[in-house]
Amino acid sequence: VLVVGGGATGSGCALDAVTRNLKTALVERSDFSSGTSSRSTKLIHGGVRYLQKAIMKLDYEQVKAPFFPILTGTVDVLHRWWQLPYYWAGIKMYDLVAGSQCLKSSYVLSKSKALELFPMLKKDKLVGAIVYYDEICLLSSANDPYGQEFDVRARCVINATGPFTDSLRKMDNQKTANICQPSAGVHIVIPGYYSPDNMGLLDPATSDGRVIFFLPWEKMTVAGTTDTPTEVTAHPIPVEDDINFILSEVRNYLSPDVEGNATLSMHFSLERLSNKICGYT
Repeated sequence: VLVVGGGATGSGCALDAVTRNLKTALVERSDFSSGTSSRSTKLIHGGVRYLQKAIMKLDYEQVKAPFFPILTGTVDVLHRWWQLPYYWAGIKMYDLVAGSQCLKSSYVLSKSKALELFPMLKKDKLVGAIVYYDEICLLSSANDPYGQEFDVRARCVINATGPFTDSLRKMDNQKTANICQPSAGVHIVIPGYYSPDNMGLLDPATSDGRVIFFLPWEKMTVAGTTDTPTEVTAHPIPVEDDINFILSEVRNYLSPDVEGNATLSMHFSLERLSNKICGYT
């Protein structure tokens, strides 16, 4: 088995192949997880965002990856009393679908407990919060210092190059149809005091109907992401409009307001969204 791409997906495929006693090689053009995997929200694929798919498609694989991640609580802030039964029912359904694989049962926080946990939350209109659990994945990397070129023969090739999937396919046939739609995901890094060490925050409905996470990461807080169509480039750069969008959404929750000069760093990831021909990603 030859795996092309040393990100989260490629590394996972290679590990799975090795544990099945398959001869396995993995090739990566730069450093392991140096692309999309290192510029992500650091969340394992799944969670309440995929609840509908898990139920409607009976896709229980969404909750069957217990061996890599670190348990992390996520706070869903409530600003209206009617949101409590609405979100509570959905998140409890997620617990039910997970069954014995449930990481930890969700629970409700009062306004005072939410502020105790998240001191930087805005108090205006805050009525409480719901805590549910996803998992954050930590990735290790290593470099080959020699840079030698050699041929690899394999009966099976796994294309795990993410947004570069189509460019690799076209190396075999230039006329092959594209199966992926690249999407830009921007994150900003703000000071760590905006989130506790072991718990994040979810904005379930941004001004344009998307979802944004604020999560602890390396003693800082990472906030994002965006999801806009883009072109595939080797070294993508964040767009100012996307950065301003995240800042404006963060200000709805955190106090004092997060200004542009509080942004410690930012990163831009290219995500692979599939066309209809490609099925699920």
